[in-house]
Amino acid sequence: MVQLPKDFNYQGLTDLDVISKVEPLLQAGVYKIREDGRLACKMNQPWDTPWVHVVHLAHLKCHLWHHVYFQYYGFVPSGCQNCWKIVVRPNTVEQLFKLYELQVQMNYPAKCGIELRDSVNGNYGGYFYTSSVEEGRERWAEVSRRVREEISPDIKVILKRACTEYEHANPDSSTWDISDDQVYLERILDSIFVQDAVKLMQPDHAKAHVMRTWIHRAFSIKDMTYVKYTGGKPLFPPYKTYHE
Repeated sequence: MVQLPKDFNYQGLTDLDVISKVEPLLQAGVYKIREDGRLACKMNQPWDTPWVHVVHLAHLKCHLWHHVYFQYYGFVPSGCQNCWKIVVRPNTVEQLFKLYELQVQMNYPAKCGIELRDSVNGNYGGYFYTSSVEEGRERWAEVSRRVREEISPDIKVILKRACTEYEHANPDSSTWDISDDQVYLERILDSIFVQDAVKLMQPDHAKAHVMRTWIHRAFSIKDMTYVKYTGGKPLFPPYKTYHE
């Protein structure tokens, strides 16, 4: 762990004082100080999520990198700059369920679900994760072909870099770099924060909960392909009207 500056200079103390930066996370109990002094986050599989996870990438520290390094320090973490995503945009909930089945068959790190972010243009989404642009391009070609042949040729499939929130804050990901200041700061943060590699497991009862929300969302946006999963019947009965 990085130690106090020998001359106690204010800038050095400020760089090391991560507690002032992430105090809300400590107050909320998201991170706790362990016996060894490191700040640790206990990762659990969330139940209130729009996503069904097919294969997790245990070595990625997404919560730490995104919700601490990016949100509290404002830089795109070096680990995230090596993340390349194949994004699939189903047009209907029926296509979303077919995409889930395809992801299970392909058995790559992936997830799919409904899009709730205002900053994302689309109702449904699927993501495949890779660790380099070369791997990403190879996976994109494979996913594009299988989506086109097995689901629909009208579904958009793209390759992008890292999380959407990073691109909104730092447009044009091709210009991202890792400065000496970022390397220095990440060295400090990596010595203090820890997110243990865990294999999160989303049980079938949790997936069932999420998938029901998919069908409810389809009903709310008048995506009538949902009736394939309700026996052809409306999810809720129509109004009894009296205006005529």
